[in-house]
Amino acid sequence: MSTAEVQITDNPEEVLDALRTQREDGAMFKDWQLAAMEDYGLMDTNTGLINRVARTLAKSSNDTIDAVEFRSACYSCGVDPDSFTQSDLAQLQRKLNEIT
Repeated sequence: MSTAEVQITDNPEEVLDALRTQREDGAMFKDWQLAAMEDYGLMDTNTGLINRVARTLAKSSNDTIDAVEFRSACYSCGVDPDSFTQSDLAQLQRKLNEIT
Protein backbone atom coordinates (compact mmCIF):
# COMPACT_ATOMS: atom_id res chain seq x y z
CA MET A 1 0.00 0.00 0.00
CA SER A 2 1.44 3.36 -0.91
CA THR A 3 0.70 6.57 0.92
CA ALA A 4 -1.23 7.72 -2.16
CA GLU A 5 -3.77 4.97 -1.46
CA VAL A 6 -4.49 6.10 2.09
CA GLN A 7 -7.93 7.53 2.75
CA ILE A 8 -8.48 9.92 5.65
CA THR A 9 -11.18 8.58 7.96
CA ASP A 10 -12.43 8.92 11.51
CA ASN A 11 -13.48 5.28 11.61
CA PRO A 12 -10.87 3.19 13.45
CA GLU A 13 -12.15 0.00 11.84
CA GLU A 14 -11.36 1.41 8.40
CA VAL A 15 -7.88 2.32 9.63
CA LEU A 16 -7.33 -1.23 10.87
CA ASP A 17 -8.59 -2.71 7.60
CA ALA A 18 -6.19 -0.52 5.64
CA LEU A 19 -3.31 -1.55 7.87
CA ARG A 20 -3.86 -5.31 7.81
CA THR A 21 -2.04 -5.79 4.52
CA GLN A 22 1.46 -7.15 4.97
CA ARG A 23 4.27 -5.31 3.24
CA GLU A 24 6.31 -6.89 0.45
CA ASP A 25 9.50 -6.85 2.56
CA GLY A 26 7.84 -8.99 5.23
CA ALA A 27 7.44 -6.25 7.82
CA MET A 28 3.90 -5.99 9.08
CA PHE A 29 3.58 -2.20 9.24
CA LYS A 30 5.39 0.91 8.09
CA ASP A 31 6.27 3.61 10.62
CA TRP A 32 3.45 5.89 9.46
CA GLN A 33 1.00 3.00 9.84
CA LEU A 34 2.11 2.39 13.41
CA ALA A 35 1.74 6.10 14.11
CA ALA A 36 -1.79 6.06 12.70
CA MET A 37 -2.68 3.06 14.83
CA GLU A 38 -1.37 4.81 17.93
CA ASP A 39 -3.21 8.02 16.98
CA TYR A 40 -6.48 6.10 16.81
CA GLY A 41 -5.79 4.39 20.15
CA LEU A 42 -5.34 0.97 18.58
CA MET A 43 -1.98 0.37 20.27
CA ASP A 44 -1.47 -0.42 23.95
CA THR A 45 1.29 2.14 24.34
CA ASN A 46 0.79 4.94 26.85
CA THR A 47 0.00 7.39 24.05
CA GLY A 48 -2.26 4.87 22.34
CA LEU A 49 -4.28 4.33 25.51
CA ILE A 50 -4.62 8.07 26.10
CA ASN A 51 -5.74 8.55 22.49
CA ARG A 52 -8.26 5.72 22.87
CA VAL A 53 -9.83 7.46 25.87
CA ALA A 54 -9.72 10.84 24.09
CA ARG A 55 -11.54 9.50 21.04
CA THR A 56 -14.21 7.99 23.31
CA LEU A 57 -14.62 11.24 25.24
CA ALA A 58 -14.76 13.24 21.99
CA LYS A 59 -18.04 11.50 21.18
CA SER A 60 -19.64 13.07 24.26
CA SER A 61 -22.16 15.83 23.73
CA ASN A 62 -21.01 17.53 26.95
CA ASP A 63 -18.81 20.62 26.86
CA THR A 64 -17.12 19.60 30.09
CA ILE A 65 -16.22 16.14 31.28
CA ASP A 66 -16.77 15.20 34.89
CA ALA A 67 -15.01 12.47 36.84
CA VAL A 68 -17.83 9.97 36.32
CA GLU A 69 -17.77 10.41 32.53
CA PHE A 70 -13.96 10.22 32.49
CA ARG A 71 -13.92 7.01 34.53
CA SER A 72 -16.69 5.51 32.39
CA ALA A 73 -14.77 6.29 29.19
CA CYS A 74 -11.62 4.76 30.66
CA TYR A 75 -13.40 1.57 31.72
CA SER A 76 -15.10 1.23 28.32
CA CYS A 77 -11.64 1.44 26.72
CA GLY A 78 -10.05 -1.04 29.11
CA VAL A 79 -7.91 1.66 30.72
CA ASP A 80 -7.46 2.11 34.48
CA PRO A 81 -8.53 5.70 35.23
CA ASP A 82 -6.41 5.70 38.40
CA SER A 83 -3.27 5.12 36.34
CA PHE A 84 -3.43 8.61 34.76
CA THR A 85 -0.72 10.99 35.87
CA GLN A 86 -0.95 14.78 35.58
CA SER A 87 1.19 14.51 32.45
CA ASP A 88 -1.22 11.93 31.00
CA LEU A 89 -4.20 14.19 31.74
CA ALA A 90 -2.44 17.10 30.02
CA GLN A 91 -1.78 14.87 26.99
CA LEU A 92 -5.43 13.78 27.03
CA GLN A 93 -6.54 17.43 27.05
CA ARG A 94 -4.25 18.23 24.11
CA LYS A 95 -5.63 15.29 22.14
CA LEU A 96 -9.20 16.30 22.88
CA ASN A 97 -8.45 19.84 21.74
CA GLU A 98 -6.95 18.43 18.55
CA ILE A 99 -9.85 16.17 17.59
CA THR A 100 -12.82 18.25 18.74
